[in-house]
Amino acid sequence: MKDENRELNLYLKQISKIPFLDKEEEKVLFRFILNGNRKAVAEKAKKGDKKAQEQLLRDKESKQKIVESHLWLTYKMANKYSQDKNLSLFDLMQEGTISLYGAIDRFDPERGCRFCFYAQYWIRSYLNSSMKRNRKREMATVSLNAPLDRKDGGISTDPLIDSMPDKKIPNPEKAVQERELKEKANQVLSTLKSREEKILQMRCNNISLEEIGGKFSVSRQRIEKIEKRAISKLQKGQKREMLQGFV
Repeated sequence: MKDENRELNLYLKQISKIPFLDKEEEKVLFRFILNGNRKAVAEKAKKGDKKAQEQLLRDKESKQKIVESHLWLTYKMANKYSQDKNLSLFDLMQEGTISLYGAIDRFDPERGCRFCFYAQYWIRSYLNSSMKRNRKREMATVSLNAPLDRKDGGISTDPLIDSMPDKKIPNPEKAVQERELKEKANQVLSTLKSREEKILQMRCNNISLEEIGGKFSVSRQRIEKIEKRAISKLQKGQKREMLQGFV
């Protein structure tokens, strides 16, 4: 126990020295992340393409910097799970760190959301999955004779079943998108006039400009102008920073 505490304290001391990225630093690093192009670039690099080799190196270094700057976030979330569920803190931190790499490959910095906000959903998803696997292993140890997939509540010990995704855990990307929409809607809808808001709602429901014009007794062109003005207001409102902290 003393060795574990010493190791943990050393690790925390190291990651506490890593500065958290500001918004601009984060944007710059994500410009070097290859995402869907990584495989194609890797193939070129194997053939000796120097530009591709440099791209892969920048990709790797950028991902590493982003992950390192979020290790403290991973620790804080893993520590909470460890205390609440009595699980290994080191195992949870490892799961959380792995989740950061997956989050980086799927993150779109152009959406205006900070990565730390997006990463929380991925970390939480991985921690929940880890907790579920741990719970199943413990129950399987107690109920070794329980048949697979019993409908009367028996515990499955099939590794394929254990590795299936937990449907109760929300999809991180979907959760982020829903929360972003709610956050932005609350921030900017107040800037719209009543008629502008109604027109946008109708357009979102696939109602044509002609139909909306008929309801408001104005021309199609007039509705189109109002729609563009409302969208412009929304776009200006979205420039506000969505997240300052990261927990």
